[in-house]
Amino acid sequence: MKKIITLSLSLVFSLSIYGQNLLTLITYENWSGGTWVNYSEQTNTYDGSGYLTNQLDQLWDGSSSSWNNNEQFSYTNNGNGTVQQNIKQSWNPSSGTWMNSERLSYTHNGSNQVLTLTYENWSGGAWVNYVKSTNSYDGSGYLTNNVFQLWDSSSSSWKNSSQTNYTNNVNGTTQQLIQQSWLPTGAWSNSIRTIYTYNGSNQVLAMTTEFWSGGAWINYLKSTNSYDASGYLTNNLVQLWDSSSSSWENSNQTNYTNNVNGTTQQLIQQSWLPTGAWSNSQRATFTYTNSTGIHESNEIPFHFFPNPTSGILNIALTSLSEYEVFNINGQRVAQGKTEGQIDITNLPTGSYQIIITNDDGRSTQTIQKI
Repeated sequence: MKKIITLSLSLVFSLSIYGQNLLTLITYENWSGGTWVNYSEQTNTYDGSGYLTNQLDQLWDGSSSSWNNNEQFSYTNNGNGTVQQNIKQSWNPSSGTWMNSERLSYTHNGSNQVLTLTYENWSGGAWVNYVKSTNSYDGSGYLTNNVFQLWDSSSSSWKNSSQTNYTNNVNGTTQQLIQQSWLPTGAWSNSIRTIYTYNGSNQVLAMTTEFWSGGAWINYLKSTNSYDASGYLTNNLVQLWDSSSSSWENSNQTNYTNNVNGTTQQLIQQSWLPTGAWSNSQRATFTYTNSTGIHESNEIPFHFFPNPTSGILNIALTSLSEYEVFNINGQRVAQGKTEGQIDITNLPTGSYQIIITNDDGRSTQTIQKI
């Protein structure tokens, strides 16, 4: 079976967007010719309740030294803050207008956990079914299964594509997940397995991803996290398995500079060179704006692990919290309630912004899906 995984550099940050700070601007730069050069910029807009309503993504145009529109995401929220629908649009430079691209619609259970997430593409002036994700939970509300289906236009029905089964620890953190692919024979076949280890604070120390090959699990990728004395993430190291030497070899790392309140001030991504040294790749700088809304509150000291992840995010939480997941274009692609885990197994590879809300306030972090 052909297996393809795209490995992306980690883009992780922890910051508050509800109460004292709103993350209104993120500027990304690439390392080129010995200096940092503008690459992309993300601008967020919120309503009076602090819920994200629009995300504008722009790319840097070196010839005009200006930011040009690229994509935007518009969100329709339920009264409790969960996402009802979001629409992605692409900028058409010729007409100077926004063009529909994708739409995501959500259904929830009584605990506001996402039951289904339906993706549609804009085609011929109408929305057309494309992908559907369905979740199952146990009695404690922990995710146990996610089924990913594709729309079959010939039969006008959903067809199985892949699924992920979760084994959870008693505290709700993920012990192991196994991804499977649907075969034409009508059976599930193992594909990828991810195993997690934690420190005493239930923060992920290591995430090991393996491929199913020849009837056995084979090492592929390992992600290792380091934290400071306050429990804030300072480094994420990604390594790939070298079968010839039977050892893990460096691939990329992300170093974080945090503010005293735990929010990220800046991150720098680096790639490992054959010469045995780290080389700068990308830098992200974060701008915050003080909130003037009525929902002033303390920032939530939480972190997502592992990062990058192949599907399951673990969060250090002290109470049941609501979550929302947004892609880099600002589209809300998942939402629900959690006591320590979020599943993004069926989301495409890339960077996502996660928003956590509970009685203490609201905070945001960005993770990388591989």
